[in-house]
Amino acid sequence: ETRKAWINWAADIPGSHEIWLYIDQDNTINETVETDNLGHIPLIVIPSPEGGVDLVVAYVKVLDPDGVESSPLPNGLRTTIQVIVTNGGPNDAERVHLSVYVDSETVEGLIGSKEGHVNTNEPVTWDLEWVVDREDGEHQIIAIVYAIGDVETTFKDNTKARSIIIGPRVIPQPEPLAVTIYPDTTLLRPGQHLQVSGKVTFEKNGFEVPGATVSVWFNGQNQPDLVTTNDLGRYLADLTAPTKPGSYRLIVSASLGNSEGENTFTVTVKAIDVDNGGSGGEDDGIDMLYFGIALVIILAIGMPLTYYMLLSKAAINRRIRKVHEEVVEIVEEDK
Repeated sequence: ETRKAWINWAADIPGSHEIWLYIDQDNTINETVETDNLGHIPLIVIPSPEGGVDLVVAYVKVLDPDGVESSPLPNGLRTTIQVIVTNGGPNDAERVHLSVYVDSETVEGLIGSKEGHVNTNEPVTWDLEWVVDREDGEHQIIAIVYAIGDVETTFKDNTKARSIIIGPRVIPQPEPLAVTIYPDTTLLRPGQHLQVSGKVTFEKNGFEVPGATVSVWFNGQNQPDLVTTNDLGRYLADLTAPTKPGSYRLIVSASLGNSEGENTFTVTVKAIDVDNGGSGGEDDGIDMLYFGIALVIILAIGMPLTYYMLLSKAAINRRIRKVHEEVVEIVEEDK
């Protein structure tokens, strides 16, 4: 079995060097061969341009498959560890190495590595995938960056740790919603336009529910009007009344996530009676009869009004009966 190990070291002294590596220096492990536990390689350090680089791990985020930072993270969940690195130094960093660990900076804790350049004052984002594989509880995600071949002015911000909680997710119980309904009228003509307003709140505490989806419709209709509540939990919908007269339930349903609520309101659709325009009914006939009598009295007789005032009551009655008979004859002839 072959294992790898990393050691961070700032090569800040120019010149020729040797890197020595000791394994089991104190011989605490019995081995068949004890003479190959020591090795070395040459290393030449050259001066960097004036100035240097200053790498900073700005952010460490653990994102679920929806791209959201959520907690807790259940075992087996495929996550994305997002690391943002900046360079506040005067020089660009041509080669930067990023390593991400969980809990410890060891081979067992290594999640993955990335390399690339980080220009001055230009943030770089690196993503690494990680399938959650630790026991339930609190853990640390550790991100470490260092420059390869460049002098770093400081190392104080090269490491950042982020706490996470691993465990099963608990789906919250839905919170019932309360819905109010205020139609602008309760008596409608067939096909009349109707506006319906109201408010959506949490039933438990009465708090407004912004961003809720509200469906408004008459029973028997298949396509509701869909609207969304505003910041105050209010909604406004436009409907068209059914074309058949009768009583209908106006239904308003609201939902936000797993929370739902519904309410109904009864309205009446009624056909409005239309005037027949003098189509010859009994009342119309009587009205026309008296109108004819008055017209004949005024126009046909042609006598001054003062003359009629001098006539006796009997004479006036005889005259009215005669005129009535004449009008009836006229009406009969018209028929």
